[in-house]
Amino acid sequence: MKTVLITGGSGNLGKAVVQRFAQDGYRITATVSPGKNLGYEVDADIKTIAIDLTNESKSKNLVESIAKENKEIDCAVLTVGGFAIGELDYTDASAIQKMID
Repeated sequence: MKTVLITGGSGNLGKAVVQRFAQDGYRITATVSPGKNLGYEVDADIKTIAIDLTNESKSKNLVESIAKENKEIDCAVLTVGGFAIGELDYTDASAIQKMID
């Protein structure tokens, strides 16, 4: 069975991605923000991890533990992130940092 890591499993895009990989028979690890859950049911082999992905060491440990537990990660779909509506000329450093975080 192939393994997939999906970040942002509780978001709109994350939900669609989780459901698609579930249909295709993948073993899924989906991340959610601390204190949250997926918010929907999935009929699949799925593990949900609450994690702050802005913490580099915790994120690294997560990837390493998934790879060790499953021998490898066949693919990853990284749907976590943000954006700000506006023109690039008017985007300041704090808006860029917020999107990165």
